[in-house]
Amino acid sequence: MRTWHEEAKNRGIGRKLRLVVVHSTKLYIPLSVNKSPFNVGLPPFNSDQVQDLAQRQGLDWSAEDAQQLTGFVNRNTY
Repeated sequence: MRTWHEEAKNRGIGRKLRLVVVHSTKLYIPLSVNKSPFNVGLPPFNSDQVQDLAQRQGLDWSAEDAQQLTGFVNRNTY
């Protein structure tokens, strides 16, 4: 990591990149193996929102494609 840090000083794109490494030795909350600790905030996208996002990104997705992805993601987030 030190090498990357030093190289970043001399390369244009590296000047904009910063790497933060965090290490914790204590577990402060009990975690369930069936739930992600990152599921906080807003509920997941619905299939209409996924299709809209895909179209904004220039993807030619059908409603079925959006429903398939939404079903997969929602099944694995809770």
